[in-house]
Amino acid sequence: MKKVAGVGVFVLLLATFSLTPAHAVNVTASGDATGLCTQSIDNNASVTVTRSGVECIIKFAPTTTTTYVWTRPTSVTSFRVLVVAGGGGGGANYGAGGGAGGFIDQTTTASTATISITVGQGGSGGQSDGTTTSAAATNGTDSSFAGSSTLTAIGGGYGGSSDKSGSGNGGSGGGGGGSSGTGGTGTAGQGYDGGNTVILGGQTVNEGGGGGAGGAGVSPINSSTVNGGNGGVGRQSDITGSNIYYAGGGGGGAHTGNGTCGSTGSGGAGGGGAAGACVPSSSTAGNPGNPGTDGLGGGGGGAAVKSDRPATADGGKGGSGVVIVRFTADFAPVITGPGSSTGSTSSISITENSTSVFTFSANEVVTWNLSGTDSSTFTINSSGILVTTAKDFEAPTDANTDNVYIVIVSATDSAALVTSQTLSVTITNLTETATIFAPTITGNAYKGVDITISVSLNVPGKVRFFANNKRVANCLAKPTTGTYPSVTATCNWRPTQRGYVTLTASVTPSSGTFNANTSAANRYFILNKSTKR
Repeated sequence: MKKVAGVGVFVLLLATFSLTPAHAVNVTASGDATGLCTQSIDNNASVTVTRSGVECIIKFAPTTTTTYVWTRPTSVTSFRVLVVAGGGGGGANYGAGGGAGGFIDQTTTASTATISITVGQGGSGGQSDGTTTSAAATNGTDSSFAGSSTLTAIGGGYGGSSDKSGSGNGGSGGGGGGSSGTGGTGTAGQGYDGGNTVILGGQTVNEGGGGGAGGAGVSPINSSTVNGGNGGVGRQSDITGSNIYYAGGGGGGAHTGNGTCGSTGSGGAGGGGAAGACVPSSSTAGNPGNPGTDGLGGGGGGAAVKSDRPATADGGKGGSGVVIVRFTADFAPVITGPGSSTGSTSSISITENSTSVFTFSANEVVTWNLSGTDSSTFTINSSGILVTTAKDFEAPTDANTDNVYIVIVSATDSAALVTSQTLSVTITNLTETATIFAPTITGNAYKGVDITISVSLNVPGKVRFFANNKRVANCLAKPTTGTYPSVTATCNWRPTQRGYVTLTASVTPSSGTFNANTSAANRYFILNKSTKR
């Protein structure tokens, strides 16, 4: 199964489903007559498939933790995989941003018949009951792709809340919470740490942003102006054909206290949720954090308050993760030539005068074409049947006249992928019967007068002449002149009697690849010498 420039991306709708005995669903491609990207998956919920040239892209993007069993295409063992875990939830009240889900984008292999794929959901945001923080935020759930080895992206760490000190470690760490707190730790290679809490005078608390896959969550500056930390930036992937940010950290919230209402943290690029908007000192309400974006694995934003613990100051939930698999579904066709050859060269021998060469085959529907030094006298039809004009071993017409004709056979499939095989066709000699024509004379023949008998033939050798089936004296083994296939022989003959005479000739070829032959007869009238003019 081959990534071809100039071929558009076709969105394959989940239009036709048929249950197999294993209860798998065939996700077929609308408008894709070849069925190149049809996939067998045990569950089609939140699964989309696209085709880009000869590559297939499968996207698994449920919003709740879901495990799929995908039947791997039998010819495909190498995949590019993007695995993003669910983002952590943002903290309640004056809460920190949730950390982004872990991010993995790499090539991997798998040879098992089925592959288990799990997509993690986002963590829940912290909750407030109006009196206290009733529930801390939670980490996001892991996502994984179980091939030859399992790639597991770790769920994002939760953001701390005002009454729930601490923060979650994860793919990326959640922002630090409470009156003072350190951001959670990210997983090496998957994400970064969350930002820390900064407090001024016991009243103004600025919470840290959650870490992102591409950068740490921001720790706010120590200022009486509310400025919750921004979420860490996510990372880009072009696995779908477009550059998209995934796994951004959630923005940190704040407690305004006696400080000046400024701004709270924004979410990091890649689906990080922004913190709840800054609450001015005149307000007793809180602003909840915004959720991370589902399908991107962003962390949830932290809540912001003026007065402590309003019921509206819940943290934003984390965004659910995603698993995207991209692979080459179509490869250049495989040509089978003579001798079951599937490589770049093959060879065959045929006897001279033959016209049938070989019937080529391919592992898919192809269009056949010919090229090469000696291809002008060969043709191939839509069924791969290669034929040639009859070849003469004694008079080769290949480029270097060695009786080996070079022809390049090419097969092009529906995706314009081409495979070529260079074929050497060797012409072998065939034992043939020599060609000799009936003898001729020039002018009239007279009794007792010398005359020349001539014969044309196609092979060198020795020629014997006959008159009325009797050997002509001195003409029993006349050598030929010329080269194949234009050869002649002559004989001086003096007729001894008047009347009709039948002339024939036979040849014994000098080459063992030709058999001897006798000519047809010519009949002449021999005149008396006295009548000669």
